[in-house]
Amino acid sequence: RLDRFVAWLVDNGAEMSRIIVRETEHGNGVYARDEIGEGTQYAQIPMRLVVSARVCREALRTDTQEVELTGRPLLCAFLIQQRFVTSESSFWHPYISILPHEFHTPLFFTSQELDLLRGTPMEHAVEDRRQLLRKEHAATLRGVSDVVIPRSELTFENYVWAAAVVSSRAFTESL
Repeated sequence: RLDRFVAWLVDNGAEMSRIIVRETEHGNGVYARDEIGEGTQYAQIPMRLVVSARVCREALRTDTQEVELTGRPLLCAFLIQQRFVTSESSFWHPYISILPHEFHTPLFFTSQELDLLRGTPMEHAVEDRRQLLRKEHAATLRGVSDVVIPRSELTFENYVWAAAVVSSRAFTESL
């Protein structure tokens, strides 16, 4: 999957001659081929390969409905659509296929694991985050047509997965 992702990047105009992308025991990583001096550009990814708000809106709109979402809910809806609905037929599949399918954070803990947090500040932090994600999920259900993402795929569990992806991979354009 990773080789296919790198080929997709290069085929679509990415310049990555100073770096190598490889899988390690800790996951995927980007490594310099040689020492990179301060101020040296080490890679260039064309904007058309960036999952931007424009890209998300275009993927999620229908002929009769524009998408009213912004920020994380917009990105989450896009990720859910791409992973669970369009899947291998998507232009974005090489990227989506390398994303983790599971995370090992308290948002994904079982009830027994959450019991271990009882009485700690983490217990409240997890509850607060889940409450925020539930509100975002409800807004996403209202903001995206079920023609674009069937409700069987736009579940809270899938939304939490997508939120974890966004929080671990979102960068500003200036990076």
